[in-house]
Amino acid sequence: EKMNSTPSTAMRLIDWVNEAANMPMVAFVESAVDLALALTKRIIQISAQDIRADNIIIYVSYSLGNQLCPHVTSADVFSSHLSQNQNTGNDHRMACHALGKVFLFLFSRGASQSTMLIGSGQTRGPQFRNISLGANTLNNTCNDGAIKSPDGKRMFGSKKLAPRSSHETSISAFSFLRDQGLPISVCRLVSDLLDAENHEFCSNSAILSLEEVQVELSQMKNQKTQFLFDRTCPSTALEDTGLFRNSNDSAIFGRESEIEILTNAAEQISNQTDVRSQYAINGSNITFPKRAVFISGRSGSGKSTLLRRTMNQCRDRGWFVVYCKFDKQADALMTVFKAIDTSLVCLATNFTSYSPLVNIIHRTLMSSIDMEGIRELCAILPNLAFIFPNVTKPVGQSSRLSPIGEIGARRNRLDYLFHVLVKSLCSTVRLVFALDDMQWADLLSITVVATFFGTVDQTSIGSNLGITGGNGGILLLGSYRDNEVDNDGFLMNQMKYLSLSMQVTFVSIGELSKESTNKMLSSMLCLPTRLTSSLATIVHQKTCGNAMFIKEFLKSIITNRILQFSVKSRRWIWDDDVIDLISISKGVAELLSEKLTMLPPSLIEVLKVAAAVGSQVEESTLKLLNKDPLAFRLQLGHSLPLAVQEGFLEKAGPVYAFSHDSLQAAVCDLIPVFE
Repeated sequence: EKMNSTPSTAMRLIDWVNEAANMPMVAFVESAVDLALALTKRIIQISAQDIRADNIIIYVSYSLGNQLCPHVTSADVFSSHLSQNQNTGNDHRMACHALGKVFLFLFSRGASQSTMLIGSGQTRGPQFRNISLGANTLNNTCNDGAIKSPDGKRMFGSKKLAPRSSHETSISAFSFLRDQGLPISVCRLVSDLLDAENHEFCSNSAILSLEEVQVELSQMKNQKTQFLFDRTCPSTALEDTGLFRNSNDSAIFGRESEIEILTNAAEQISNQTDVRSQYAINGSNITFPKRAVFISGRSGSGKSTLLRRTMNQCRDRGWFVVYCKFDKQADALMTVFKAIDTSLVCLATNFTSYSPLVNIIHRTLMSSIDMEGIRELCAILPNLAFIFPNVTKPVGQSSRLSPIGEIGARRNRLDYLFHVLVKSLCSTVRLVFALDDMQWADLLSITVVATFFGTVDQTSIGSNLGITGGNGGILLLGSYRDNEVDNDGFLMNQMKYLSLSMQVTFVSIGELSKESTNKMLSSMLCLPTRLTSSLATIVHQKTCGNAMFIKEFLKSIITNRILQFSVKSRRWIWDDDVIDLISISKGVAELLSEKLTMLPPSLIEVLKVAAAVGSQVEESTLKLLNKDPLAFRLQLGHSLPLAVQEGFLEKAGPVYAFSHDSLQAAVCDLIPVFE
């Protein structure tokens, strides 16, 4: 079946493998991954079960001047066994195992049929050196790529032994492909697919879902450096985690709906600006484009990251960006002016691009305020001086920002200067004005900002100069900690005031789900999600899914070499049991304490009894207390596992212990005095 409009040629998989014998190694691996992904998608689509190398057809296209490495466009399976109903677990297991055999044939370039499967010690297929990306390239003399874990430990990469035939087949396939020079990621994928052979027992790393195969191959195709080719340099692997560098472009996980809201808000301003500009040409007028989005959440939940992502996107599209981050120790209004001053630097450094805007600012200020006001504004905003090079500073004032105490008597004048400047900024360009950590702003600064944005389309500043704002618009972004702001305080009231004159969207973000945590770990460690799932479960439990706590926890276990990169195995390795023993931090304990009142009553009762006993309690003790129906009616069978899952208790054999002493204290506070 031809599934792509590009002209393509049909050929059997066996013929493609024969032709691939002369391909350069890197090109072969990349093409084979493309083929494997196309084949997996097709098998999922048609629910094929009779999967063999001799009944697979692929479609390839050849680019001009490159007849050696054809591009795989699609694949198909000609099978007489197509499932008409929902596949069962056994069907998936059989399909995965069959796909593993096909992949073994594919990636070995057919050498597996003539060598490994007949037990020959001589490899008759093509020989290749290992491919790796990194400073310390390994050769094929390494014979211990699999990780051996201590007895009784659950270490990443270890396998629970399956029956001898299936386990030995998968291990032999791994070693065979590794000796052929294939990347470890490919060897592991094929080996884990073959491990699905046994119907009664398989290793804990066996792949039993075709969808998992598709996800893993997509990562290999789209992120080759991270997920396909071997990485042998520990410092590079550490750099790829992004944990130990200051970066504003880190990936965001589990915030798809929030990103969509922010993106749509920016696009709405852009679309309205384009329409308004067209109307201005015709002499008409429509509403000035303005919108606000406020993000709330706990500390470390990722509010600032969302703001920075939106600002960067808008900046890349030609928006003018002002970013103001309030500080608990700094004067709030001066922080706003300093943010504007910092953003003005780009006008000087990119004068050619911003010359129309610079001209507008100059004309607007000159027509709206007197020379004394311009001097005062240049004193507060030193970077504005390049627009007015001939303006001298007011006598007795320095070029540094003045503290609010010195200018408190001139508040109305400051309000007006702020309005004039920001109005001139947003008259001809789209403006993003971002206010981060608004819980630390004061009444004066929030009132100045809210008053301007609420009335920006009503002021006549610049109208006498013919400035209609046809290309302008404002997107106001803000973030604040919802647990540090009163519902009836000045901040919430000012945001409600804004909603009377512009569209305001409130976005509340919670903690990351276990699935999102797993995706984050997969991206940082450059491993498939199926292999980071057990670690993600522990990390999520230890951090409550708080993005900042997750990163700090990972930094800690890397620094203490509990999570480490193995050059021999070319991947990150860890011991689940050791990580599970690490106590939660005080910050996580505080988060859990705040969640106490939202727990089911049955769970709270169990925690109260446990806290009354002490920092730890044996399950037998709780069962003994529960025998008296007049004293307790505890639902231990359900509540104890839930308490462990939610992170309140940790289990070591028959003993349950509170994850942090502050948690026990918080639970004790819930116990009435008479109890």
